[in-house]
Amino acid sequence: MEEFEDNPRKVKKYETKFKESWLINEKYKKWLVKIDEKKAKCSFCNVNFTVKWDGEKALTTHLNSENHKKTTQNLQRNSLMTTFMTKRNSSDELKVAIIEIASIYHAINHHHSYLSMDCGIKLNTSLYGDSVMAKKVHCGRTKAEAIVKNILSPNSIELAIQDLKMVTAFQNCSYFSIAIDASNKGSQKMYPISTFSIFTFKKKSNLDVELLSGFSADNASVNYGVRNSVYQKLLEKHPETKIIKANCNCHVIHNASRNSMKQLTYDVENLVLKVYAEFSNSAKRVKELQIFFEEFEIEYRKVLRHGPTRWLSLFNAVDRLIMSWPAVSSYFKYRGEEKCHQVIWMFVKNIDTTEMTDLSRKVTLPECFLYFIHHYMNILSEAILILETNSVTSVDLHNVMQGLKDKIENRLNDSFYGAKVTRSISSLQENERVMFKKEANEVYKNTIDYLKKNYDFNDSIFKMFSNFNLKNKIIEYDDAIKSVNLLGLNNIEEDRIYDEVKNVQGVWPELSKMNLSWVELFKKNNFTELPKIIGKIFSIPISNAFVERVFSLMGNLWSDERNRLSVEMVKSELCVK
Repeated sequence: MEEFEDNPRKVKKYETKFKESWLINEKYKKWLVKIDEKKAKCSFCNVNFTVKWDGEKALTTHLNSENHKKTTQNLQRNSLMTTFMTKRNSSDELKVAIIEIASIYHAINHHHSYLSMDCGIKLNTSLYGDSVMAKKVHCGRTKAEAIVKNILSPNSIELAIQDLKMVTAFQNCSYFSIAIDASNKGSQKMYPISTFSIFTFKKKSNLDVELLSGFSADNASVNYGVRNSVYQKLLEKHPETKIIKANCNCHVIHNASRNSMKQLTYDVENLVLKVYAEFSNSAKRVKELQIFFEEFEIEYRKVLRHGPTRWLSLFNAVDRLIMSWPAVSSYFKYRGEEKCHQVIWMFVKNIDTTEMTDLSRKVTLPECFLYFIHHYMNILSEAILILETNSVTSVDLHNVMQGLKDKIENRLNDSFYGAKVTRSISSLQENERVMFKKEANEVYKNTIDYLKKNYDFNDSIFKMFSNFNLKNKIIEYDDAIKSVNLLGLNNIEEDRIYDEVKNVQGVWPELSKMNLSWVELFKKNNFTELPKIIGKIFSIPISNAFVERVFSLMGNLWSDERNRLSVEMVKSELCVK
């Protein structure tokens, strides 16, 4: 009988080394990592295993394991953070930066909040889910504020400085002026136009302070006082520079009207304020007023608010009040004296509301004052509007101020108070006519006196500048030399000025017909001295209108809904706008 061995012979195992071809195999290359010749790693599962004995079978076993399959599914559902990030110095990074900056710039221009912008960018990511770039754009509130402060605002200031340094038709003489103003925001005093201190202007902006031509501000003593004002400090700091005192003439005209109307028996400005106060906070009263508009078949118009410090608001408010006067006066007459403010009742108590639609009805004395102030304020508002336009410069100022004074003087001499008053004044009693003419003439006289006090019609430097207005007058050599002295210009060749003035005189008839400007003239001719004079003259401001617009911009962007904005952010956004 044959005998069998109790212990069969063991099969010898052969060792296997890691093969590089596995790393490029489609089944393994996404997760397989080589550790050494005997070991490998799964980057998905973060586990190590040996290939020493089983070789590729070890890879297949791990690939088909439940743990690996589950991990792979989770990774497919949850993208890595790196897929939302762009590589540095790549074309995608530049495109993402451009999109983010453009989105922020658009939001600032339209007064959007940073939270709204953040929400909009997230919404775009959802709306344009198939866009690779949309997924990579991320700009929250903190990042947006940092971009405005550190990129957009400094770049805006740099662009403005480059414009001032830019060589133009005025040769290398890029003269500039400084305009400042102040306003309160709650308990804070704001200087929105003063991006940097004017006394360190040269150091911070790298602009040549010798090219500073004028200083513009409102007419307060803190700005133009004879001893310790900003203007005097500026002259002391830079005694070698001739800085022209450029008062705000819009303020002059506005203050002339306010001071002149103070002594009127019937205070029209106060009437406008009280009428507005009656309806500003009461929907019930507005509804009652609308009934009177319907009765007189007048289109309802909201009563306008008058701001005592705003240049143009009084005329607009009075104009709207006169358009609505039949309905407004009837409303207050219906309410009676006990429910009307005393100022309003003075204007409406003698009105016969049954005759309001009769064009030939008798106009009362208070109404004469209302129509007179409307006519008077229209003249002043027209002058302010002219001075506010960008096309009006220092060569036009004297003609505007002289024209305004002439209009007031003509009305005073001819006792003209407006067409409406002229037709109605005869219906007044004798004592009422005397009273009205006396007070209306005082308004005219006080206006003229105030204008003369705050603007020198005889020896103003702006009167000399008006000689350089190509539309009205041909320039003379004497005017050019006087301007050189008044402006404190150095290194001017007077002999060459003579030749250049003669050249201008030769082409002036053609210039006046074609309405050409100095810039166009200098581009066509090789002038060297006149551009220095004209450049400094045209750089001097005539009003503070631009600064006042900054206050309006600040009010729009610093609204109640955005009351958490810091002063630094408001400053940065203003620079960008």
